[in-house]
Amino acid sequence: MRPTVNFFSWRRRLLIRGAAICPLFADATLDASLVRAEPLTVHHISAKAANEAVMEAVSACAQKGYAATATVVDQDAVRLAVLRGDGAGVHTADVSWGKAYGAVSFAPVYGQEDSGSVGRLKLSPGSSFQVPDHMVLRGGGVTIKFGSEVVGAIGVSGSPSADLDETCARAGYEKIKASFK
Repeated sequence: MRPTVNFFSWRRRLLIRGAAICPLFADATLDASLVRAEPLTVHHISAKAANEAVMEAVSACAQKGYAATATVVDQDAVRLAVLRGDGAGVHTADVSWGKAYGAVSFAPVYGQEDSGSVGRLKLSPGSSFQVPDHMVLRGGGVTIKFGSEVVGAIGVSGSPSADLDETCARAGYEKIKASFK
């Protein structure tokens, strides 16, 4: 039989003992500002902007003769818009999402603006960084910002190189950038 534990008495004892054991924990639990609920403002990419960005990115690649797919994701890497250009390979949909996911996940952490820069930083010889299977840290994923806040990313796949994918992704971002000021 398991003993019954009163959560509130256990927490009270932890707070009292925590002051001596872990000053950081004690300060955090006693800080009244942590108890008050403060509203959190989060900015989102509209469906219209996401669709404009993927259309521009796919069009930019098509003008250069490349069949590509573009994906725009929000800050949680949820797909907002995907456009697979005429003739783009079936794999490009997943790869474009992987590039956008890599950009929105790691670029802000490492002070970068695109997935290729993060890949060059973290995949250098001797790095122990493990890239998740579904994430692509090559050129072609560019963060979308509202001021300094990363609100999403655009990823492109289908051209002959990651640098060309990134050029198309930047064209898509540039199309909607003015609406994020």
